[in-house]
Amino acid sequence: MLTLEQALQHGAAVGVKYYVKNSYDKIVGGTCTEEQALSMKKRFEEEDKHNPWTKGSTRFYITKMG
Repeated sequence: MLTLEQALQHGAAVGVKYYVKNSYDKIVGGTCTEEQALSMKKRFEEEDKHNPWTKGSTRFYITKMG
């Protein structure tokens, strides 16, 4: 598992510009385009609805780096 700093360094090296984070301020995904980030966010929100522990209560948001 990567630390936050390592994850951000790796993301920068491969061209990640948009990160999807959850309401716990944890990175759950990253991508190069805003369109992909929006799609990823929507997918995480749908998956969270079926999580028996969170029952859809986790919030996801997109942050732009750089």
